[in-house]
Amino acid sequence: MYITRPSNEAQAKNACAGPHKKRSAAVGGVKCYNHQHRSYKVNIETFIKNTEKSLAVLENEYCLSTEHFSPEKIEEDFEDGDSEQEVISAWLNETVTLYLPRCEYDYDIEVKDLEAYIDELKSAKLIDNVECYTKKRFLVRVHPVYSDNASEFYSAMNHIENKLDGAFLTTIQVSGIDCKCRITSGATIFGVIVASNGSYDKYFPPVTPDDIFIEIEYSDKQIDLELARNIYKSFIFELSASIGLDFSISPRPEIIDDDEDDHAEDEFPDKVRPLIIGKGLSEPLDLYNKAIESPSDDISILYFAKVIEFVSQTVIKIQLIDKVRTKLLSRRALNPEADFITELEKVYESNKVYRKDREALKVTIATCCDASELTELIPGKIKKQWMTNLRKNNEEHALSELAASIVSTRNSIAHAKANYDPTGSEIPVSDYESLAKCMKVCAQQAIRWYSGRHEAQRIY
Repeated sequence: MYITRPSNEAQAKNACAGPHKKRSAAVGGVKCYNHQHRSYKVNIETFIKNTEKSLAVLENEYCLSTEHFSPEKIEEDFEDGDSEQEVISAWLNETVTLYLPRCEYDYDIEVKDLEAYIDELKSAKLIDNVECYTKKRFLVRVHPVYSDNASEFYSAMNHIENKLDGAFLTTIQVSGIDCKCRITSGATIFGVIVASNGSYDKYFPPVTPDDIFIEIEYSDKQIDLELARNIYKSFIFELSASIGLDFSISPRPEIIDDDEDDHAEDEFPDKVRPLIIGKGLSEPLDLYNKAIESPSDDISILYFAKVIEFVSQTVIKIQLIDKVRTKLLSRRALNPEADFITELEKVYESNKVYRKDREALKVTIATCCDASELTELIPGKIKKQWMTNLRKNNEEHALSELAASIVSTRNSIAHAKANYDPTGSEIPVSDYESLAKCMKVCAQQAIRWYSGRHEAQRIY
């Protein structure tokens, strides 16, 4: 590999004027003895040997080809009058270009980072051809779920492609470990492991133009795989709920055609809300992600309903606790009589109605959802009555009728027609798409409500 030193000699010297000047030993694992020409041979030879060894590992074990590394150029640098420390320090900051087989993609790495990069490659595990888990990062291969708004969709794809350091960067601290979440594309460690495993051919190279990854980086300390997956679920949710971008997992060798050139490129927001993670959140996030990954609207409806049902148990519990607390804080509770005990018993009995799915969904949607955010998404069959209720400022009744339609439609999908008696409030198949979009927002609102409860209040 021919690696050239910086053209500006002063810059090269300035790069060595910091901490490197003060070290008596250790520049990237190469011992430095300042200006002793005798030890220079040992230092330079060691540096060259270690660099060539690292490049050989990348080439032989990971199929990463590089061009010839030139020891003669290092000799020339020293002959120009630079000290050995300046020569080695400058070369440690030089870059090596790595090439994957059958790919147009390449990427640069500084010489000083070669050893750490190989160490990370050795720790990498490719799981089901969709996840890559290393000591420093967790990658999940995904593809975007096509949006109805083509301009918005392709603007988002262009935004991701043009962000060289990753798009939608979000940070989160979990168990004292700082993690960075981003969407990245192109050449990654995932592609290197694919190449080293030989899982490619001329039709499916290790890296394709459609490779998009969710990356969770935790450089300071490795996190547990399940925790990494939970962070991934939360990031996927926030991309969907905050920005309107939906992604599903995409195992190799699936390729998505993106004809970006035919669409206008608009500015796309690069911000999501803080990630929600904690006890009980993994399951509703998992259900939500399955819903947005689903290939058909009827399956999405089922999973969005499951999200609302999951949250409903916490809604019902908190509602019961509030009613009982109100009762117990009355003056009569200080000297309870038979009538008071009977009334308290009725509070518990009245709550049993929510054991039925229909009533549980009704109270959950009424508690968690904002009617004004749903108006544009209401299916045609119930849109007229919905607008009538809103004009009368009767949002609770509007949400109750929406819940009834959701339950009936969910049941009609889940049960065979021979075993199902229609209620009349089912949404027709032609409106499943609009119902799925409406339930998507309902599920988002339910998850946000649930995440806002104290962990001790959540049922999971």
